[in-house]
Amino acid sequence: MIQISGNSQHAGNKNRGYAESWTSEQLDGLLSEDWLRQMVSEIRGGDEKQKEQLPYICPHYAAFRNNHRAQKDIMPETFTFMTCVDVDDKELVQKAIDQALAVNQDEYSDWQDQVLRIEYSARKKVHIYIRIPKGMTIEEAQQAFCKEIDVPYDDSCITPERFIFITGRDEEVYRSPHWLEPLSEEEINERREAYLNRGLDVDGRPLKKDDGRCKMDEGRCKMEDVRGKREETQTSDISHHTSTEQPSSVSLEAFDLCVELAGLKADEMDVWGVHNWHANLMSVLSVGVAKLMSKEQLNAVVAQRLPNYSQTT
Repeated sequence: MIQISGNSQHAGNKNRGYAESWTSEQLDGLLSEDWLRQMVSEIRGGDEKQKEQLPYICPHYAAFRNNHRAQKDIMPETFTFMTCVDVDDKELVQKAIDQALAVNQDEYSDWQDQVLRIEYSARKKVHIYIRIPKGMTIEEAQQAFCKEIDVPYDDSCITPERFIFITGRDEEVYRSPHWLEPLSEEEINERREAYLNRGLDVDGRPLKKDDGRCKMDEGRCKMEDVRGKREETQTSDISHHTSTEQPSSVSLEAFDLCVELAGLKADEMDVWGVHNWHANLMSVLSVGVAKLMSKEQLNAVVAQRLPNYSQTT
């Protein structure tokens, strides 16, 4: 399963815009390479130019559209709910490590079990990967964690497409058993909804004005109205939930609204030969359509709205 994106083509600035998707096993293979260990050694020996050749990972997203590491090609649904705090002051490195390990084990801390990985950088600074608390943006999580471990917050670390040079398994101080562990579908949906409830995109970024999901404020009101209609009709509908069930007008309205909020076009979701049906449906589910109708109604709606996809499942 794809867990993170990065670039192993250590060729300097000309490849900075590239980021491919990796599994955790692929990343571990890269972190164990002898040539990577040698590069780090040479950098610490004074060959500063080598740093620009190091491979890197992008902590915030598991994929970019067309493998192009740029904000315009971010795929919100691949958000990792993780960020990386970069402590660049040598005088604070050990303090940051000690404090991060302490809060990670503190049952009274909001950051218990939220530290995912700690590694030394090529210049012997430190990178601390943390799980973003539910509902927090990248910036909010970075600010809160830096305050918790009493180190300065660095606002250069919060760009969504940011990358981090990696240094290998030998440089790891700590690795959580939850490092790159896939979140459950339920957890992902809860985290996405926490953002949506704040009027943000499913990755915590502000919605763009030209994005279909920018109609969220208006759309959420409509969704509440649809939810109310569903509750009014639920008692009468529930006895009719069978495999031949027909979708109600309320359910169809809810699905169409969620398609719009997901930034999709209804007439482009179910085209033969364009094998993105599942991804499209996952996008619609991510904005909460399943909470607006029963499973049986959702199946009936999908059968009507996505007939081609339904024939393949």
